[in-house]
Amino acid sequence: MTENEKSQIREAVSQAFDGLVAASRSLNSERYLEYFDQANFTGLSEQGTVWRSIDEFAFVIRAGFSQVENVQSLRFKNVKITVVSRTVAILVDEFEDSYLLKSGDVVSGAGGGTQVWHLSEGTWRLISVSANARPREGVGPAVDK
Repeated sequence: MTENEKSQIREAVSQAFDGLVAASRSLNSERYLEYFDQANFTGLSEQGTVWRSIDEFAFVIRAGFSQVENVQSLRFKNVKITVVSRTVAILVDEFEDSYLLKSGDVVSGAGGGTQVWHLSEGTWRLISVSANARPREGVGPAVDK
């Protein structure tokens, strides 16, 4: 594969990722879920549990989105897309987010994620995702120095 071909794939995956983020910012769970391969999805939650199907994952997404009043911030940095083949790419990122819940509470978080994108019938779709929360400063195990 030429560097130009890899560059075109990285751009296509980047555009798909931008669409996924836009759906998340607008709290449109159905649009968000359109970016996932319904037949071949599996993933790993921040809690270390496995989603064995899109149905398990979709339940979590719909429930979460329905509790949010608005997205105060959703930022991604250190986004890197690695082209594995003409039909597979891996995107890793770091994120920071803040949400106003319908309850009036504000929740914030940060961490990193991995997404496996697959080209299927001309469209880039997610076949696997995983996330890891970054511990808040001052939180976590004590370290002897």
